[in-house]
Amino acid sequence: MKILFVLEYYPPHVGGGELLFERLARGLVARGHDCSVLTCRLAGAPDREEAGGVRVRRVGPVGRGDRYAFTLAALPTARSLAREADVVHTMTYNGAFPAWAAARATGRPSVLTVHEVVGPRWPLAVENRAKAAVLARLENLILALPFSAWAVNSQSALSDLAARGVPKSRIHFAYPGVDTDLFNPGAQDHRGRVRQELGIPESAFLVLYFGRPGAVKGVETLIRAAPGVARAVPNARMLLILAQDPKTGRARAEALAAVHPGLVRILDPVPRERLAQIVGAADCVAVPSINEGFGFSLAEACAVGVPVAASDAGSIPEVVSGPHALARPNDPADLARAIADVHQGRVSRAPAREFSWDAYVQSHEKLYARLAGGKMGA
Repeated sequence: MKILFVLEYYPPHVGGGELLFERLARGLVARGHDCSVLTCRLAGAPDREEAGGVRVRRVGPVGRGDRYAFTLAALPTARSLAREADVVHTMTYNGAFPAWAAARATGRPSVLTVHEVVGPRWPLAVENRAKAAVLARLENLILALPFSAWAVNSQSALSDLAARGVPKSRIHFAYPGVDTDLFNPGAQDHRGRVRQELGIPESAFLVLYFGRPGAVKGVETLIRAAPGVARAVPNARMLLILAQDPKTGRARAEALAAVHPGLVRILDPVPRERLAQIVGAADCVAVPSINEGFGFSLAEACAVGVPVAASDAGSIPEVVSGPHALARPNDPADLARAIADVHQGRVSRAPAREFSWDAYVQSHEKLYARLAGGKMGA
């Protein structure tokens, strides 16, 4: 089959969605399919390339507002590429409209991956009420587009999407995978060396966050929890490995962290192998999301065997495994309590979970075959 992915971002841009679609596209290529990606132009990345057997084409302006401009800039190219595709696949948010429009214009079946449905939780994620209302409206508009099928990465997201009126018969559910060649208990073998390289004493209780500083990720909640953590765990240190985008979220996190010098430290993203080793050097991984559609950082920390302090939002209760303590979302005091519980060993334990990329790819392969065969409509 020929699959066209229309995505606002794709590697080398950093994010969970980017990781997911890179693994999916490369996995499909390995199984003999033809995959193309239409995505935002990035500084330092070629406009056209082949990466891992996947043809990547980048359009639109570079820099601030690139993903919003992509919505319109992608339309003519998406339509042209869709003519050669069997299925068009996209995700929320900014690639969704050009993907749907291209599929509709060319009569191709279309798939929308919905990582999460934020819905009434937007005011918790965004303090500015007007902005929260705009984002909620955008989400509603995207979810109202008549795709051939919707794909979700957790039962939580499936339930939220079905509650919006999407027929369950058109919702495809599959858990993403975890890179267990990197994220496994062996990552903890590098603890001493990694801590020395980072300048973190062995005696420190290291709380790690890694991911995007997006509105629903709860990074600000974690930083606001820092004083409570310091009171309960005097030797605590917080290390946040944050993507550069969204830039407003990164700037706000840096401003909040500056109030706690010596306690909260922010680093830029690191290669995946290095990231796994840093996870292995942590005593606790924090996942303070206000909502979560799967949670790569959660699943990866659990695969390494590091205890997790997380909110009980979205998919987190169904994905978490091993030792963990849960807290109310958007509640710095309760998050500090959960981190202190991990420090004291007052944790719950859940059975180990396995998340396979092979299973994820094969599941989508079957979805595409059904769509291309017309069994789920166009």
